[in-house]
Amino acid sequence: LCATYAYLPELTSNHEKLTQYTARFTAVQYGGSVVFLMAMVGGLSLLNRDEQYRSSTISQTVVFVVCCIFFGYAWTSLFRPRPASQQVPENKTLVSAGFWKIYKTAQTILLHHSAIKWFLVSAAFTQAATTTFSTIAITYMTEQLGFDSRENGTAILILLLFGVPGTRIAAWLTSSINPIRSLQTNLIFWICSIAAAAVCLYKPDQQGTAYVFAMFWGLAIGWVYPTEKTLYVTIIPRGQEAELMGTYICACQMLSWLPPLIFSVMNEMGFSMRSGLITLTFYFTVSFFILFLVGDYDEAVAHARQIDEGIIPFAENPDALATAIGACYEEFADERMCQPGLVLDDTEDPMCTSAPQDGVVSDAEPDRQQ
Repeated sequence: LCATYAYLPELTSNHEKLTQYTARFTAVQYGGSVVFLMAMVGGLSLLNRDEQYRSSTISQTVVFVVCCIFFGYAWTSLFRPRPASQQVPENKTLVSAGFWKIYKTAQTILLHHSAIKWFLVSAAFTQAATTTFSTIAITYMTEQLGFDSRENGTAILILLLFGVPGTRIAAWLTSSINPIRSLQTNLIFWICSIAAAAVCLYKPDQQGTAYVFAMFWGLAIGWVYPTEKTLYVTIIPRGQEAELMGTYICACQMLSWLPPLIFSVMNEMGFSMRSGLITLTFYFTVSFFILFLVGDYDEAVAHARQIDEGIIPFAENPDALATAIGACYEEFADERMCQPGLVLDDTEDPMCTSAPQDGVVSDAEPDRQQ
């Protein structure tokens, strides 16, 4: 995923076109899932493979063969050679340099790139609920509604089918307003649909109602992924896409263990599964409010483009940057007043200024040097 996502920023710098691309990619992904599911159900029925172990073995074998064919063709015929974007420093190995670079990038994001920082925090909560939703939903339908494997499979098929029009909602709303507001609207949709399901779905023989909610959840899932990717790709600088996409994937997985853990603990303590299901709305609610901290979308995009053009540095030499950060924060409490990347002279002596303009340190107070 990291390698795949790293190519997204290179497709286009226009967020509307990028939304169209990610929406199409997601639609193809869900469409392929539907085709695979239907093919496996039909194929296993013809082979009379009702035993679960044999069915799983056959399906995973098919997945392995298909992936080898398509990934092999892409790697050998479609990907063109390209030079390394960065070089490993002397006296460091690839592994040590990679971990050090990730550490310094994370430090830089936390201190000086608030839009990226708050988006990653928001994504951690959003993906914590989204990635575990299917597991919790299937458990809920099996235990609370009495679904069998066929009925669960039907619900999953409906969810995947409606994921495709969900991608079109993402493309339309992201182009009409902006990715931040589109994502917040999606989170409200998630909250309302899950809360309504916890109220309406509470007993067996509610297959029809459950399938209606599966439609809504499919729309929500197809909507959230392209919108989130578009938002992140357009606010990050170019040149280190793989590293920043890896950071995004890491953030998406950081809290993925929490929702199933809380759901299981509540179930073991005797709480209703309806209460456990509605806890997912907490993560979407937190993410909704955190997105307000990302700020104005156009300003975040402009900030990333200034980094691309060299007006604002993303990060300087790690040792010099650490020194500059320490010196600046001794002088100023507000991080917006300190631009450590702009204050390193040729001798790597940090100097702070309260009003850097066009990448040039102001000389209004030349005596402010550490």
